[in-house]
Amino acid sequence: EISQMLVERGLSMMKGLREESDAEDLRQQKEQQEQEREEANRRKEADLARRESVVARQEQHIMTLQAAHIALQAAHAAATAAALSPTCKECGGRRSMVGSAEPG
Repeated sequence: EISQMLVERGLSMMKGLREESDAEDLRQQKEQQEQEREEANRRKEADLARRESVVARQEQHIMTLQAAHIALQAAHAAATAAALSPTCKECGGRRSMVGSAEPG
């Protein structure tokens, strides 16, 4: 009887140790998964920040090109107006469409 009781007690202790070990393994596994999720989130946030930076630079480039385009259109309009409106030889002003001179 005593040896049976000792065997049962030993088995119970081993079972308890195994349960503790399994619980610790599960805790470590959950902790590892949480760390992996956090790292994945950090990588996603960094990637998003890089993409937003690229988009911001592209938007700035577009605005710069639009401003240059507007400046070129204005210069073209001024050059066209100057070419279509000859200078009056008498007063140096520009002639209007009617033919009268406007002082320069």
